[in-house]
Amino acid sequence: MKSEGKKYDWEVGKPPPRLDEHSQTKHRLVSDYLKRYIEVVMSNASMEKLSLNIVDGFAGGGRYIDILSQQLTNGSPFLILEAIKDAEISLNINRKKPRYIDAEYHFVEKEAS
Repeated sequence: MKSEGKKYDWEVGKPPPRLDEHSQTKHRLVSDYLKRYIEVVMSNASMEKLSLNIVDGFAGGGRYIDILSQQLTNGSPFLILEAIKDAEISLNINRKKPRYIDAEYHFVEKEAS
């Protein structure tokens, strides 16, 4: 059941909520920022590992319907996981000795649903 005044409401068995353009832009910024941050912090090629604590204080349900394309799209928890994975892959291009991102994730959402 959708609560009054709640924009994003997830209900098991129901389609996910629609994601507005401004939220999509925010998601792209978070993803791009994480990738760039890791690139800069690990610019010294001899740095083998980066330890990070990632906290998403408004994690939501993780999936939305894109308001423009009407397709299923990822929310911030999945985008963060993908950004870290992509950054680690990028760090290891043309390397013999792998570099690692040791990330601890905290996805917080006050609404249990």
